[in-house]
Parts: sequence; structure tokens; C-alpha cells
Amino acid sequence: MEQKGRLPALDSMRAIAALGVVCWHYRGYFQSSPFETVLAPFYKNGLPMVDFFFALSGFVLARTYWTDSRRRAIGANIGQRIARLYPLHLIMLLVILAIQLGTSNLAIPFDPFRFNDAYNFGANLLLLQSSGLQHGLFSFNQPSWSISTEFLVNIAFLCMIALPRRLSLITAGAAAVACIQVFLHRSFYDIGYAWWHVSVLVARTGAGFFIGALTFRLYENYRDRFTQAALWNALFIAFAMAMYVYFHSHRLNGRGIDLAISLIGFPASIIVVLMSPWACRALSIRTLVWLGERSYSIYMIHFSLILCARIGQIILGVEPSRPFASDSAFVAFVSIVIAISAVTYRYIELPGKRLLTPKRSAQNSSPNLDEATA
Repeated sequence: MEQKGRLPALDSMRAIAALGVVCWHYRGYFQSSPFETVLAPFYKNGLPMVDFFFALSGFVLARTYWTDSRRRAIGANIGQRIARLYPLHLIMLLVILAIQLGTSNLAIPFDPFRFNDAYNFGANLLLLQSSGLQHGLFSFNQPSWSISTEFLVNIAFLCMIALPRRLSLITAGAAAVACIQVFLHRSFYDIGYAWWHVSVLVARTGAGFFIGALTFRLYENYRDRFTQAALWNALFIAFAMAMYVYFHSHRLNGRGIDLAISLIGFPASIIVVLMSPWACRALSIRTLVWLGERSYSIYMIHFSLILCARIGQIILGVEPSRPFASDSAFVAFVSIVIAISAVTYRYIELPGKRLLTPKRSAQNSSPNLDEATA
């Protein structure tokens, strides 16, 4: 049986996904693709990396909370999720507000502040900015839409697992099916309503998250029965190659195979990586693990830096691709993102988590286990 604690390979996978989202937005806002030979899968199809986060978060939070010792402490568990997500979210919300107020006299053609009104500011404060109750689409720190939807799904999940064991499993399975059926006749990347005033984004998050949580139950129950290292190593190589080719050559449409990759491929890749000795060694590189620990900060702060850079280009009157088309500019941008993320992790994430974590739950939890992010 594995020892409870962080799984370095999952941290590294989280780092890769976070950098994939950065690449996706880099190309979208700067119209440039440095190191395209290597990073083309992220430039072309970085959007599903968010869905990988949902599956991974479901897996890790099930591992953390779906235990006899913790599953019934609903209030304390929700308090821990608030402590994990909210401090950095609040700071970045205020940062984007400050940027908006400081540039109110500029004509910004890509209009990042279109839905940044008082109502949506309040929705952001309550983590409801992508619940379906907001005005318009994405507001303020736009990538935080996934923090909103995941927090809502987290609450539902933490309530479900407090039920008797068999009933909690049935309820989680039913929730996964309910979320998936929303996309049987629409794109996985649609924006609108799933049920009444509940956003499709909540259903998309729930589909990935609950599949990830159920994947953990499957892994927990059967991992000791299938331990052939050679088989898992071969599967790891095959998975890695197939994923690279798929994301390098495919154009996203959110249907068919895209849906299968997000809801089957991503959870399966988690199991393959954990079961393959080669994968665990390859993904235990200290730098990748370090980045994975700071992936939430990377995800949350990179949009504000893109916004500042684009505003600077507007002030200077240069094209979006200048000077960001060069490899050196990309390295500089990513380095700045990582450097600031290291600061926010140390001085915002960790202190905020300690400050807001309920004392009782802090005493009963592993300090290294509850680290999943959206």
C-alpha cells in the first residue's frame, strides 16, 4: 500500500498542464508561437489542460477527503478548500481591478474589462463568477472561472462523500452521468446554461472532477492486483506518444474524441503514470515537482501579466506579436511568471492557507496531501 503524502509525479503533471495553459493564452493574446516545434500541442490545443486539472483535482481530493477519518467533516473540509483557493483568488481579483482603474482612459481593442462591473465583482468575491448567476461571460481574472466552478463542484462532492459509503459512490457516479449527458448533443467547450441558471462550465467541471474522483476509487481498490511494471511502462510510452500526436495534429471541436480524451484519456493517464516505474521516475524531476507545487499561482497570475504586456504594447503602438514572437521573449515571459508565482506561493498561498484553515481540520490533516488545484 502506498504511503499517504504528496505524489511527485502528479505535481509534475500539474506543472506541465499549467505551462500548457500559459502557452495557450500566450498564442491567443500575443499571436506568437515561440519554440513551436516542441510546444505546438499546447499552442494548438492548450484549452483541455484545464480539464486535465479537473480530473486530477477529483483524483487528489478523493484521495484526501474520501476516507473514513475525514469524509464526514463537511464544514471543516469546505473550510480547507476555501483556505486553499481563496487568498490568491482575492489578491488577483484586486490586482485586475487596479489594472482596470489605472487604464480607464485607454482604448483597449481586445476589451478585457467588458464584464467587469460591480455585480460581477461581488460574484467574484463569492466565487460565483462562472456559476451561471454572473452577468455576461468571463470577468476580472478570467482564468479564475475554473476556480469558481471547481469550488461549487467541491462543495457538492464533500457533501456526497459524507453519505454512507455505498450511497456516496452511487451519488458521485450519478453526478458524473448527469454532467456528461449535458454534452451528448453539444460541444464540451460550449458556454451557456446546463440546467436553469447553472452554467455549462459547472457541468464541464463536474464531469471531469467526478470522473477523476471515481478513478481514484478504482485505483485504490485494484492497484495491487495489476503490478506488471513492463506493461505499465509500455502503456506510459504509448500514452505519451499518442497524446503528443493527438494534440499536435488535431483541431479541437469539443465533441467525440475530444470528449473521450478529457473524460477517459486524462483519468487513465493518471493511473498509467502512477503505475509505471518509468513514468514516476521521469516525472519526479525536482524542477518539475517544484513548479507543480506552484502551479496554482502560475495559473492565477499569468493572465494579469499578459494583460499588462498587451496594455504596454497599446501604449507603445506596437503589434501584438512584437516583441513576443522571439524565443527569448517567451523565455523571459515564462521566467517572470514563474518568479512571481514563487513569491505568491510563499507569501500569499501558504500564509493564507494557514490563516484560514480551521484549527481542528489542520490538526487532523497531512500538511502535504491537500494540494489539488483547479
